Amino acid sequence: MNQLIRSIWMDQEWRIIVVIYAMMAVLAAYPLLWLWRFDVLGYPVISHDDYWLGPPPRQRAECLSDVGKVMRWMCADESVFQSHATFCAAWLRYTGLVNAGGSPRVRVDTTDTREPETYSHSAL
Repeated sequence: MNQLIRSIWMDQEWRIIVVIYAMMAVLAAYPLLWLWRFDVLGYPVISHDDYWLGPPPRQRAECLSDVGKVMRWMCADESVFQSHATFCAAWLRYTGLVNAGGSPRVRVDTTDTREPETYSHSAL
């Protein structure tokens, strides 16, 4: 049996196939880990400094505070978002919270003092 495995591994084509499958498994593990750690259908999370962070993490409910249509991150440790910054930024762009060319570290505008727009129906 050991001789059979050695003869298969020494074949160049099998070695390439094994390496390709290993690389595909590693590349697929990162997005799957992100989906496992974050609730992608949840409300967006803002930091205590009013920056967008991403979707709420599943295992860190003690650090979240519900403030309406967003969740506020109350802990000082934001490493769960920093370790998955690529997918958190893509999620923020997909949900429209950050422009496609903008940085995910965009401050949330909490000082919007504009008057609500009124619409006239007299043009009908």
